[in-house]
Amino acid sequence: MTTRPGATVSGGGPDATAADERPVVVDASTGQLLAVVTSPTAPAIGIAAVLLRGAGWRPSSGPRRTQVRTARRLAAHGVHGVRFSYHGIAESTGEHDEIVRLDQPYTEDLGAVVAWCQRARLRPLLIGNCFGARTALAYAAAPDHFVAGVVMLVPPMHDFEVARRLDRRPVETLAKRVTPRRALAVMRDPTRRRALGRTLRALADVGRRRVRRRGADDPVWLSRTLCRQLDDVVRRSVPVLVVYGDDDNYGRDFETARRGTLGVVVDRAGAALQVRTVPGRIHGQTSVETQQATLDAVEDWVERTFGTPGSPA
Repeated sequence: MTTRPGATVSGGGPDATAADERPVVVDASTGQLLAVVTSPTAPAIGIAAVLLRGAGWRPSSGPRRTQVRTARRLAAHGVHGVRFSYHGIAESTGEHDEIVRLDQPYTEDLGAVVAWCQRARLRPLLIGNCFGARTALAYAAAPDHFVAGVVMLVPPMHDFEVARRLDRRPVETLAKRVTPRRALAVMRDPTRRRALGRTLRALADVGRRRVRRRGADDPVWLSRTLCRQLDDVVRRSVPVLVVYGDDDNYGRDFETARRGTLGVVVDRAGAALQVRTVPGRIHGQTSVETQQATLDAVEDWVERTFGTPGSPA
């Protein structure tokens, strides 16, 4: 098998290469999605790792070719890989969304790719990064959606970034930045007007949540939707892996939220939910070392959860 510095596990075959990959066009309601399918280099175990990018507009290769490396490494464990570009990105058709929202994940894109996997008689294992992690969770939480597992890399615990930052930048601080010149510039720019609308909706959402029962430990920015979806998934005994870097702000948010409702969900999940921390910052893939540690954590979890080729999970 191909050796990798720092690798923690070994599969039943070598890492895949470009020779093991082929393009596939998946029809979705949002457009035609270009996907790249990686074939296993070991006996297939009937699982397809569906890789979901974050909201940064890159093709299916991911930052630092993370998704390429993930698919090729998991191929050594008998896992098919399916990475795809969201609608309107790269070679995928459809209208490009200028701005994405964590509370509006791309479940239609994902649903089309999952349907393709199911037609190929492959169980989907959803592996998402940031926005992709929230999309994976939202899809898996639906009662009529069945997945083999969910891997969430640096999932945001909030729905609106401005809501999360209120603890660090109070409304009074934001108000001081409002000047007639800035307001006029915003009104003239359609993109900035839409951004302002999102900000105002987030502030209204936070304002509603400030009125809660005494003693509640949840931060105002915590996504109730995320907590509910995660609870729905683990209650069905779907294995879930959450990975953060020890320098990720989102990881610190996770620990803060764990003192309240999220902690109840995590404790109730038991062995179905595993949380791992790797050195560095996963969000943005700022270093090769962190990328390597993240891939090692995912690969190790996949082997432990689904078994090696030829052996039962």
